[in-house]
Amino acid sequence: MNLTQYFLAFIAYSVIGWIYESVLYTVQERRLIFSGFLFGPWCPIYGGGAVIMVFCFYGRTDSVPLLFFGGAAFATILEYLTAVAMENIFHKKWWNYSKMRYNFQGRICLLGAMAFGTLCAVLCRVVHPGFVERLSTLSEDVQYRMAVTLLFMFLIDYIATVVKNIVRKRANYAAEDSYEDKLPQLDMAKIYASLGLKKHIDPIKEMIVKRIGR
Repeated sequence: MNLTQYFLAFIAYSVIGWIYESVLYTVQERRLIFSGFLFGPWCPIYGGGAVIMVFCFYGRTDSVPLLFFGGAAFATILEYLTAVAMENIFHKKWWNYSKMRYNFQGRICLLGAMAFGTLCAVLCRVVHPGFVERLSTLSEDVQYRMAVTLLFMFLIDYIATVVKNIVRKRANYAAEDSYEDKLPQLDMAKIYASLGLKKHIDPIKEMIVKRIGR
């Protein structure tokens, strides 16, 4: 893959991540909520994480256990660092695992790591090969034009978001909540309870913890 294709993958997986988080918010709050701190329908942390996983693992190994544990370790570290950075920048917790068992500082948890490991395996074995196949049907010129257009849109969105936050801080709009301030914290325990999955997930976590502890 060349740089253009990596960027298109970044945008595609950022959009998928935005959809994923929006679904989580909607399930948790039982009302339609759109995720993200940018104006557009994309969450860069998902796009960046997916692209780095693809770069590290795709085409280098077909081992599902390696994809699972490698992806879980990498994504969990990335999630923790992102949580720390965003909390310091925006002074707001964007997700909360404190009610989940085997969590660390409410920023990461065992179940999240398991989910990331699974997603990494699915990404590298199923999703990305399909993405590459579809991308190969487009000419290099079309890919380049798409990448330039999306890059322009993404940069405008990012700059507008940064400017908005700077203006709000200088104008001291402390009493006025922005859209991202109104977003609730993601509470995975609440999400699994809403889906009726908690009673099925807890035994699986217990089994994995026991196996790791041996």
